[in-house]
Amino acid sequence: MLCSKASKTENRIMLLDSIMDVISDNEIYDTIDYKRKNEEFIKQFMYQPLLFSLTSKFKDKGFKNSTSVRKAKESLIWESNKQTVLHNMVLFGTQHRPDMEISTDSISIAIEVKKGDCGADIRQGFGQCIIYSSKYDFVTFLFIDTSDDKRILNSMSSRKEKYISESLWDNYNVMFKVV
Repeated sequence: MLCSKASKTENRIMLLDSIMDVISDNEIYDTIDYKRKNEEFIKQFMYQPLLFSLTSKFKDKGFKNSTSVRKAKESLIWESNKQTVLHNMVLFGTQHRPDMEISTDSISIAIEVKKGDCGADIRQGFGQCIIYSSKYDFVTFLFIDTSDDKRILNSMSSRKEKYISESLWDNYNVMFKVV
């Protein structure tokens, strides 16, 4: 089932921004050796702050603490959580699954995290995000630049890179960031 392009309301954009802020927080990358750790380890390190952020959002809506924690845990699904199932989707005869999923406020958000130091790494993430946009209302894509000179991160202010990032947002509801 294909999702029609979800509307970008102020509340939805604020939710996406907060998700991106949590998973791109400098504290994560200052604390762990992200260049040597695998993506699974990095995502595990992101999970608790993301869960805390979602819990706070439910508390802000007036839910009790225990209800907020339960709703946050139900909303945040990730591939390493043995209590939940992140369902694969089939497209072009191949199974696809984002790293995490948030389903809340009648929207679904796929979260993709990639790390790397070359074009092949970032191209793979772009392709995955475009595929996820066929099922999810929004996609957040965080690319962790592991190059010694941070060439991917430093390129983000260039005209072509800005155009691609804006095009992903405008055409596919993909929010993209490099750290």
